[in-house]
Amino acid sequence: MPVYRVDFHHHVDTDPEDVIGYSAAELAAAARGHGLDAIAITPHDGLFHDPAAVEAAARIGVLLIPGIEKKIGGREVLILNVRPGEVPEGFSFDDLRRMKASLGDRILTVAPHPFYPIRTSLGRALDEVGDCIDAVEVAHLHGFGIDPNARAQRWATERGKPLLANSDTHDLAQLGRNFTEVEADELDTVSLFRAIRAGRSRARTTPISFLGLVRFAFGVVLYQTVARLALRDGRRIDRIIS
Repeated sequence: MPVYRVDFHHHVDTDPEDVIGYSAAELAAAARGHGLDAIAITPHDGLFHDPAAVEAAARIGVLLIPGIEKKIGGREVLILNVRPGEVPEGFSFDDLRRMKASLGDRILTVAPHPFYPIRTSLGRALDEVGDCIDAVEVAHLHGFGIDPNARAQRWATERGKPLLANSDTHDLAQLGRNFTEVEADELDTVSLFRAIRAGRSRARTTPISFLGLVRFAFGVVLYQTVARLALRDGRRIDRIIS
């Protein structure tokens, strides 16, 4: 059975919340360069919907899956392969349960960075909404003896949930350390999602290096902080940075 490399948590320049410096096409090209076969673009509270980008990615051999990083009750969940209008404002976990019951294999739900010290992470709420979650993310930011993923791995193991290693890219330099190998019949969403639910997947993750940590701190955390302040003040980010 073929083995595909997938990475299902990315942000691009159309994200409604974060300021990202690359497009969907650039992400797909970079993903192909790292040997990835499938990626998902998951904007914050805004569905990625760009058929032209999906077609362009397919031409270079990358399956691009539209998704959303949706806040539900203030907690984030990745919902993959949804369509416009399916995840409206006011979407609740009960709505997600009904969606999963009606759409079945067509979608996949993932708990992103569930036990990282981020106020939008599911954290303890994961116990209450675990039935809504198909897979648990192994997040990219770990190393130097610190790994918030350990608790997520224990939670997933105890409940028989698969683990997915994702990059949560806000900078293309994040690509390559985190991905998941999936044994699936075909490179399509239904085949990949079925294989993941069946446990035919292996999360692959590498601790971040010191240089990678510095780049993340300045290229992502500081950049996003300055960018949001700039947007709040109605100024351009390049003028603030320079």
